[in-house]
Amino acid sequence: MDIKIRETGEERTLEYRDANGINWAADFVGNSSGINETDDDGRVVMSASDYTWWTDTIQAHMRLDAELDEYRDRCGSTAVQSCLDTTHAYDCDLEDVPASVHRALEQWFIEPSAAAAASK
Repeated sequence: MDIKIRETGEERTLEYRDANGINWAADFVGNSSGINETDDDGRVVMSASDYTWWTDTIQAHMRLDAELDEYRDRCGSTAVQSCLDTTHAYDCDLEDVPASVHRALEQWFIEPSAAAAASK
């Protein structure tokens, strides 16, 4: 996704790539009400601080995607979905989702196992 920095006119790129190499940044930012301005060429215009925020948020979500894949491989997709549905880990601000989901996964899958092992 091409970005134009408002303060400098510098062109930057936001990338949120999946395992197939598809860049979902435009969908991710757009579906989160992050596209408020475009220039005459159709590039998204945002402040440098907004660009940094989106870059950091996308990186955190990409790390979360990898973590979710690991949990699905280890524990099964149904169990992971049950955790997410039960804990409502996504019910928070976009930038807080990765930490919230990580915490829910640890509490659901790791802490009960540790507690059970300690009680033996």
